[in-house]
Amino acid sequence: MRDHVWTDERNREQRRWVESLDEGTICSLASSFHGGDPCTIFQDRRRGSFNVCFFVQFTRPPHDRWVVRLPIAGAVPQPMLDEKLEIELATMRYVAAKTTIPVPKVHAYAFSNESAALDGHPFVIMDFVAGQDLNRLGFGRDEVWGDLLAPGQPQTPATRRVHEQIADVYVQLRRLEFPRIGALGVRSRRVPLTSCSPDEIVVCNRPLSVAMAGQERSGYGPLLAFPPRTTFSTASAFVKALLWLADNYLDKAPHLGMDVKEPKAILYAAHHFKWYVRQEWLDHSRNLGPFVLAHGDIDQVLGNTLFDDDYNLVGVVDWEWSWVVPAQFLVPPSWLAGDSPGNLLYAQDAFNEQCRRLLQAVRERERKRGPAAAIDERMGFSFVVPARRCHSAITLALKFPRLTYYVYWDYVFKAKSPRWRSATEKDVGQRQSTDFGSRIAAFMAGSQKRWDFLARKIREQVEFFEAERLSPEQECEVADWVTKEISGGTVVRKELISWFAQRVIQRDGCCDALPADFVDVFLGRHPDLAKSLVVPPRPVPESSAKRSKAGRLGALERMKEMQRQERTRALFGNSPPPPRQPAPYPEGEILYHCDSRYVVRHGETVTKYTTYDHGMGANEHPNEALALRFVKANTTIPVPEVISSDWDRLTMEYIEGQTLQQAWPVLSAEQRSSILEELRGYIAQLRGLSGGPIGRLDGQGAVLPTIMPRSGGPFNTVAELHHWLVRPHRRLESQSMYFHQITAQLGADYPVVFTHGDLAARNILVRDGRIVAILDWEFSGWYPEYWDYVFALRGMDKIDWDTLGSQVPSLFAKRYDLEYILVQFILTL
Repeated sequence: MRDHVWTDERNREQRRWVESLDEGTICSLASSFHGGDPCTIFQDRRRGSFNVCFFVQFTRPPHDRWVVRLPIAGAVPQPMLDEKLEIELATMRYVAAKTTIPVPKVHAYAFSNESAALDGHPFVIMDFVAGQDLNRLGFGRDEVWGDLLAPGQPQTPATRRVHEQIADVYVQLRRLEFPRIGALGVRSRRVPLTSCSPDEIVVCNRPLSVAMAGQERSGYGPLLAFPPRTTFSTASAFVKALLWLADNYLDKAPHLGMDVKEPKAILYAAHHFKWYVRQEWLDHSRNLGPFVLAHGDIDQVLGNTLFDDDYNLVGVVDWEWSWVVPAQFLVPPSWLAGDSPGNLLYAQDAFNEQCRRLLQAVRERERKRGPAAAIDERMGFSFVVPARRCHSAITLALKFPRLTYYVYWDYVFKAKSPRWRSATEKDVGQRQSTDFGSRIAAFMAGSQKRWDFLARKIREQVEFFEAERLSPEQECEVADWVTKEISGGTVVRKELISWFAQRVIQRDGCCDALPADFVDVFLGRHPDLAKSLVVPPRPVPESSAKRSKAGRLGALERMKEMQRQERTRALFGNSPPPPRQPAPYPEGEILYHCDSRYVVRHGETVTKYTTYDHGMGANEHPNEALALRFVKANTTIPVPEVISSDWDRLTMEYIEGQTLQQAWPVLSAEQRSSILEELRGYIAQLRGLSGGPIGRLDGQGAVLPTIMPRSGGPFNTVAELHHWLVRPHRRLESQSMYFHQITAQLGADYPVVFTHGDLAARNILVRDGRIVAILDWEFSGWYPEYWDYVFALRGMDKIDWDTLGSQVPSLFAKRYDLEYILVQFILTL
């Protein structure tokens, strides 16, 4: 069974393939379809689940921008590869001709074995659409959208505008009716799909889906029920084929979640869901139509609709899973109540309210077009969701069989059992043993085949977990590690979880690869962690003026505003820098986000920036940029190369690796010892650099690297620094008694050396058991020799003690424990 799983090695092969693609070859390919005009890459390549996109701009006016998109080798099963491309091209051509829905214009394409430039790999070249998808616009995650999970809240202008735009797409798609179910295409691939007549485009391909691709990739043989060019003449035949696909998944998937779900309940849900769909949900009066075109992906993915800054729809992309289906499948998007499709099931009242608002937008669109264009609301537009017919939930389970269990128990079962709809958690616990137990027992008693089937699936489940090779202790370690990384501001992605889990089992003596779906299975067992894996919303500049215009602030907002003002006074006194307008924030993969700070990777560079009003300081270039150049010029300490800098950002080379905090648990004893020895040498190099005055390298003075930092100076002597240190700007008069004792104990004869200022395991990058970079030099400068010792210990008490914190005394030639105690006390004043 393990041999049929799409392994982690396959994922690595795909990443290597994407990285191996030559940008020069891509540009030459694009130029060959643009009269030979030269072009350059203007945006980093972007990889999705099935495709990789390159963004090119031609150097001659009008400087056209195109997207060159290639299917990722191995991501799409070969039997579906060209068919999927044909479906997308035909659909885009048809939609562009028959509607006003904005779709990119296709300029060129090639099927397999037709492109010499790419060694026969298929591609498509289309216009670049300048817009943001709803995920990047932070849909449902900030005040712009309102609280989508709170029924009765007024609709914000942004949400209303998006509803209007989505409604218009649905209305226009609903009008495109066809005689059969399937997917669009042409009868011969000799017909040019960029210029053919819309009348040449017909339903002639099978209705492909993401679930079908996944099953084929895993070796489950789903295409047996969907041979090439298969179409359906009735809704019942199409639904029967989808239910067969669900049965195929149930029969062949080695992991059905029986470790967290009652096995008999899984089988019960699968059986009764099929019965419900056939007998109650499917509208047999419309068995012969109408059949309409659906995008296939915008009902569950936020990333396929692009909007401008005023929330006008500027593009609908990724039509590769489009299909012609019964109108009952044209359903409200599952993300209407927020970016999690789970809200469809677990926040049904909120979801239903958003559906009603979308329906209102649909009716308004229809009213403007006149009564002759009215849509039969029974078919596909039942957005006022009655308790027994939630089309969105049912179609979601039909498209993704792995969701059948949740849709049945959380929606269908409750819909068919009125006394369960408003049941409390206590009620559920009391009724489970009587209601659930009796129903499932009666179901299982009816067939020995069901018991035999469950016995086989339980055996396969055990074998699957044995293949995973993670013990309960290892699983807890991975879960704790993920929690710690998220709490520290790291944007944790599935690849990072897979990396750590793989090294946990390697550390413990196993060298085999984990299954590719390990992370999905792991997150299924830890749903709270799964909810935490969210991409931060698109940042917006902080502005006191904008905040003052925002109206009355709530308690949390008032507290944050007070913290901002306090931070400004502490850093700049009564003379903050004048307002400055930030340049557009860079797009890319967000690696880190905490409060107003972001770290974004774009290709081989990384940009660290802040949305804080006053940026990274009063100067035109941040202290960290000067420090990195200084360290690179005067030591052998590995630091990133500075590419550029401005008052609110710093762009550096990207260095591959993990933080020492991330890697420490899976390092060998020899690797840990080697890294600590390297670090001792680097600290010694810093302490060999003397200078002044005391403060940051850019002349802004000393800064305390605390949660609420404050600055002062620069200072000419250590005594001046200590005088400022023990007199915080809000010191109470009663605390004056401590001043003399503290300064007497600290003394004033410390050498002033170059100091990092924030040595922590999270700021040390390692790879293959070696330090490859030391990061985050924003607090660095000239300080007394005890400074790094004190703040390294202080910063690691709760976060890094198990990694680097307990090792700090051994990294310095001299201990400064008294100074540590005194500074700790000072910071409480």
